[in-house]
Amino acid sequence: MFMELSASDILAQTFAACVLPFLLTATVARADSPLETPQSAFPTVSFRNDVMAVLSKAGCSAGTCHGNKNGKGGFKLSLRGQEPDVDYVTLTRDLFARRIDPMEPQQSLILLKPTTQVAHEGGLRFKQGSEEYEILSRWIAQGMPNDLGSAPKLERIAVAPQEKVLIEPATEVQLRVLARFTDGVTRDMTSLAVYEPANSLARVSHDGLVQGQGAGETTVLVRYLHCQEPVRLAFVPARPGFVWKNPPLNNYIDEQIFAKLRTLRMNPSELCSDEVFVRRAYLDLLGILPTAEEARAFVNDSVVAADVRRPIFQNRKSEIGNPKLATASLRRRLQKRARLIDQLLERPEFADFWTLKWADLLRVEAHSLDQKGVQNFHHWIRQCIAENKPLDQFVRELHRPRQHLQQSHGEFLPPQPRSRRALQSGGAGVPRHALAMRRVPQSSFRPLDAGRLLRLGRPLCAREIQGHREQT
Repeated sequence: MFMELSASDILAQTFAACVLPFLLTATVARADSPLETPQSAFPTVSFRNDVMAVLSKAGCSAGTCHGNKNGKGGFKLSLRGQEPDVDYVTLTRDLFARRIDPMEPQQSLILLKPTTQVAHEGGLRFKQGSEEYEILSRWIAQGMPNDLGSAPKLERIAVAPQEKVLIEPATEVQLRVLARFTDGVTRDMTSLAVYEPANSLARVSHDGLVQGQGAGETTVLVRYLHCQEPVRLAFVPARPGFVWKNPPLNNYIDEQIFAKLRTLRMNPSELCSDEVFVRRAYLDLLGILPTAEEARAFVNDSVVAADVRRPIFQNRKSEIGNPKLATASLRRRLQKRARLIDQLLERPEFADFWTLKWADLLRVEAHSLDQKGVQNFHHWIRQCIAENKPLDQFVRELHRPRQHLQQSHGEFLPPQPRSRRALQSGGAGVPRHALAMRRVPQSSFRPLDAGRLLRLGRPLCAREIQGHREQT
């Protein structure tokens, strides 16, 4: 006799006969393979401090890539990660979240494209298995947590070394970047920092190893999130026969320049002739060449012409035997050059020429100001230069509220340009050298005088440096 089976019993027997063997087979097949580590075993990835750093490190948020104001390929990020809240929405919600796949993180577009597993106009940005890849993959697998409101914020970064001179055969130096956060924790972010050499004299690896590509000085800008620090490096040839000539100092500028030249194992050029000096002085201070009459008047000014035209350190028997004669001749020539500098500083062309330089530095441009604003700002800058106003006072007035400027300068009221508003709010869109003025101590600002410009007589021109290298 057969027992009658209910529908549930029949379903259970069917499952045991058909499905269970497949499950057991899969279990046995996986028994010899290592178990995957659950995501809970990894520390939670910080979107603010890790994911945003990866986007910056890979160049995704650069102005030439998706940080462009129009984005690239329909994908737009904030420039250098300045708006992480907007970037989070873009990554996780934009275009129906097509760039993120929480079920299969490795199939997310933000991993497939930078690794060139699918076509990517920007090329390879990082490799599979790299630190950047693992950070993004774990962040997606952990559910894309948004910690912008809870994660500790970056306070500052410290880069070591900040300055170094490498003498052959040494050509490499390893940079280390430490980031300090508001919770007091310090992390080594060397591998996630961005390294930007100022020129081709240095090449920096992914992990901050700097390799010199030739002799000279360069600066490497180290950036992590919103903080950045410059590293100054000099690659110096060995020059085993170098001997410092210990030239005389004329002013405090000489002290700084000679100290640098001695570090670089280079002797300064000899004092230039008066014909060369008058041309350099006019070009540097006024932006124009001297007329023939002005040049002749300077060359023949109270000094014997033959004595003026030759370099001061040229070997002459009369001066070798009489050092006092050489010292007196040098003193007369320096006094004459100081008088010329004072005369040029009083000319209106000086204010005109340097107003153009400062207007370019402060971005006095028609596309960000109206026509009247450009004129007012330009006139105010020119008045400051004509009055020989110290730079610290110039910067204070630039930041002073408009009503104080109106009382102080009347019609020469500097407008409220976009660049100035950005300067007050943190500096977005303002050149780094303009921002640097806010942090320069007041003791660094000194009035302009002839003594500061006497170095025009001994400039280290690129042509002279090249000639020195060819000789050595």
